[in-house]
Amino acid sequence: MSECSVCSKGEEAARIVNELLERKTPLREIQAQTSIHKNSLHRHQHGNCRFSFSKFKAAKIKSKAPNLDGRMIVSWPERDGDGQPAHFSYFDRILHEQDLLPADTLFIVEYATRFDPATHAEQNRTHVSNAIVAEAREEDASRSKLPT
Repeated sequence: MSECSVCSKGEEAARIVNELLERKTPLREIQAQTSIHKNSLHRHQHGNCRFSFSKFKAAKIKSKAPNLDGRMIVSWPERDGDGQPAHFSYFDRILHEQDLLPADTLFIVEYATRFDPATHAEQNRTHVSNAIVAEAREEDASRSKLPT
């Protein structure tokens, strides 16, 4: 593999140049800071040398990528009324906690609380709706007093 004049100055110098290139610092400004010619910086940026900018960027992207070597495991909570205890599953297999591997990815399922319409309506009632309900009750009471 070829070695450009940036890489020949060492790994630390190449890392500094790569960080400046990543921040989109103009080549002339990097040249002023490091005394490496802008043409050499351009070759380092687009080349395939030992510590090139493209390898630097690829390593950064790889470090942020998730580990896809493991299994996708679902962690199920205990269900009310069903009698099903909390457990881990991998496809149709039920796993125990000691069967989990460090590379596994866990998807944790949490059930929402049961919906109670009465509680929900009471929580969402406002002063305006209370006044409307009171007015409607008065109207109903007055209509029930009318002779039939």
